[in-house]
Amino acid sequence: NATTVDTIRDLKNREPFAPFTIVMNSGDRYLIEDADALAIAIYKGSKDFPRDESFGVRSQLPRADVSIPSNIVEGSARRGEREYVNFLNVARGSAAELHYLLGLSGKLGYLLPAVTDSLKGATDKVAAQLQAMLNELDVRRVQSQEPKARRL
Repeated sequence: NATTVDTIRDLKNREPFAPFTIVMNSGDRYLIEDADALAIAIYKGSKDFPRDESFGVRSQLPRADVSIPSNIVEGSARRGEREYVNFLNVARGSAAELHYLLGLSGKLGYLLPAVTDSLKGATDKVAAQLQAMLNELDVRRVQSQEPKARRL
C-alpha cells in the first residue's frame, strides 16, 4: 500500500526521539527549576537525620520531594493535556506530603526551626506554582469548550 510505505518512510526520516529533550513553556521551566532546587535542599537537609530513622521520615522525605519534579517532567513528556494535568496533580499531592513531613521532622528535632520554615516555604512556593499551572490549564480547557459566536 502506497500510503503505508509513505508513512513508514516519513517516520524513518524524522529526527530520532531525544529522551532528555522535553518541550516546556516558560512556566514549566521555572516550576522545574524551583522543584529541582527544592529536591537538592531536601537531600542536603535530611542527610544528618539519625541513622535509626533510615526507614521512617528520613526515607519518606526524599521520596515525596523527588516525586514533585519527576512527575512534572514525566507529565510534560506526555502527549495529552489530560495526562499532563494528572501528573501535575500527583506532584501537588507530593508537595502536600512533603510539607507535612517537613513539619514532622521539625517537631521531632531532626531539622532546626529555621531550616524547617525555609524548606516549608520553598515547598509552598512550588505548590503554589503547581496550582497556578493547573488553574491555567483548567481555564484553557473551559475556553476551548465555549461555543463559538455564529455569524449571521
